[in-house]
Amino acid sequence: MAVAPLPAVAVIGCVVAWCLSTGVRAPGWASILVIATVALMAVGAVRALRSGLAQVLATSRLARAVGDHWMVCPPRVAELARRAGLGEVEVVDDDGRYAYTYGLRSPQVVVSRGLTECTDDAQLVAVFAHERHHVAQNDPLKVVLARAVAAATGWVLPAVNHLLDRYLLGRELDADRRAIECCGRPAVAGALLHAVSGPQDVGVGAAAAIAAPHMMEVRLHQLERSTAPVLPTIPVRAVGRTAAGLMAVTTGLTASVMWLGRTAGAGLPMGDGVGAMGGTLICVAMWVLGACALWLHGRGVSLTHPPPSSTTDR
Repeated sequence: MAVAPLPAVAVIGCVVAWCLSTGVRAPGWASILVIATVALMAVGAVRALRSGLAQVLATSRLARAVGDHWMVCPPRVAELARRAGLGEVEVVDDDGRYAYTYGLRSPQVVVSRGLTECTDDAQLVAVFAHERHHVAQNDPLKVVLARAVAAATGWVLPAVNHLLDRYLLGRELDADRRAIECCGRPAVAGALLHAVSGPQDVGVGAAAAIAAPHMMEVRLHQLERSTAPVLPTIPVRAVGRTAAGLMAVTTGLTASVMWLGRTAGAGLPMGDGVGAMGGTLICVAMWVLGACALWLHGRGVSLTHPPPSSTTDR
């Protein structure tokens, strides 16, 4: 969107808000706003349900895959898991090198035979300490809920998708810090170098608390510098679009509340006047905020930093 028309957008928004608040008649436009707002919320609910259902089904497929490749846990692995504070782990007969936590009600830790064979004791304890944090925090369920919220709102508020990435990265960094406290940096670094993202034939990323490959650079930064890394910033364009979305949603919600309130409380003294003033202030504030953010969006090309280079499988 060009920068020049943005003041006009704010003015138009203020006029619309004033019309909403003072009851200026337009051919069915208030009803249209109410219907559009309800439709927007319905679409968000459907997207959230679809995301949640997809992740539940992915968890079920993952559980079946674990059962198909299950093997008896070797005594060494069981002992190291207990040393890390885990009561039980599931071992799968796979040459791949990975470990993850899955399960919505009772999270379980899965480790591949390949990872247990290529790591020494300290490194494997570090792996289990990392996964134990995911179990203690019930991260698989939190990830499902966070992704559902992002699916419901991210198409209107793009910044939510970036916040989801930051949240998922933050969970991995927290688990790494816990492993460092228990096992030391060398063991955690060795575990990171040995582990990869997960089995290739199962959609494990949608069903378990597991780090995506592009998170490796930030996790290594935390290991090397002993400080919490700076998380990726949200692009200015995403912030601008999110503000515009908030502007539209707030206007629609305010219109809906005022329309319903006027319909239900017709004839009550001062009801319309107070509602009109409050609705006007809310809508004007949100439209002006949205216009300012859209102006930043128009200038965001020079302010947006390129994303950090990502790594491939660990």
